[in-house]
Amino acid sequence: MILGIISDPSVYRQVSMLNFRGNYDIRHIAARSPSEIRKALEGDTAFTHILMDIDYIHQNADVPLELLSRLINTTNYCWLILANGYMPDSRLMRDLLALGIERENIFLQGGTAMKARISQLLQLGTEEGSFSPPPLMEEPQVESSPSILPPSQIDIVAGKAMAIKRPPRPATKAVTVAVAGASPRIGTTTQALQLLLFLRAKDYSCAYLDMCSSGKMEQLLDIYESCDRINGHEFTIQGQHIITNGKLLMQARSEYDYVICDYGPYQDILEPVSFWEKDVKIMVAGTKPWESAQLPAVFEDDDGSLRYIFSFVPSADETSVREQMAESADKTYFAPYAPDYFSYSGADELYSALVDCPGPSPAQTKEKGLRFLFNRKKKKQ
Repeated sequence: MILGIISDPSVYRQVSMLNFRGNYDIRHIAARSPSEIRKALEGDTAFTHILMDIDYIHQNADVPLELLSRLINTTNYCWLILANGYMPDSRLMRDLLALGIERENIFLQGGTAMKARISQLLQLGTEEGSFSPPPLMEEPQVESSPSILPPSQIDIVAGKAMAIKRPPRPATKAVTVAVAGASPRIGTTTQALQLLLFLRAKDYSCAYLDMCSSGKMEQLLDIYESCDRINGHEFTIQGQHIITNGKLLMQARSEYDYVICDYGPYQDILEPVSFWEKDVKIMVAGTKPWESAQLPAVFEDDDGSLRYIFSFVPSADETSVREQMAESADKTYFAPYAPDYFSYSGADELYSALVDCPGPSPAQTKEKGLRFLFNRKKKKQ
């Protein structure tokens, strides 16, 4: 267990006293604004638990709540919340419970109760290697007649459901995003899931669809703790909806705002038309000889609508790669470090550009010309 603490130094010192023998890993996260905290936590897989002091981030509780709502979707941490001075029946408490925070992990004051709970987690984490909070006992549901809730009684989750979304979600059917790799093992699934996590962070409903029936997602059911099987072809991992049968695409388009379709290696797609008819088309590529060998075939099929994201490219080489991409330079991007499928890297600007649906592209005229590293044609001067 590795505990990260987002609080003022006094709370950190208070919790650090539990580590007087040096047996535990407790770290202070030197970030305070929501943007700094997001950058520090998204894409960092070192921590297992995070203690967040609500008032330390902002005096307006809605600010840390909005941040927490995003981080719950984009990270896999167990959350501990210090809400010093709030009442048990406060709106903040209702919002935290609605977001899925365990009641026993919400502390209305620092002190003995908070230290006792953290000490329990530290001991369990040391003994078992990891800790999953015990499931809450389900309370019997009592049917009641419909009623109108006053605004003060509406929690953050219900409020978001009723709010008008900006930007507007697709009105009739899901936007489909096709992701393929120019070669095997180039990070196609990683980028598909990063897109999914980005859209979830923006409060869209999304599903990942395995179009190549690789079976890799089923294997993850035995690795991740938070998994729920819906039926033979649908399940959730870390709260993300996974579909493993491409025939369910039409159903998914009617249920979600975005469907991310993972086609695997481009050369193995049995029906290329299925890939090219999607709303957004993304090719994951690399620059090493064995990674770029199949790119010429991709370039031949590219009608001008394809977007490229390169994996494993040093930042010093990005300018050179863009130059080699010639007429596709403005549609060329570079993947951030993302070691875990279900932990978001936080690269909002990159993924926002990737999924911004392009309009119909006029057919490009293929002209003969010089070819470079990727056999990409150079722009005419």
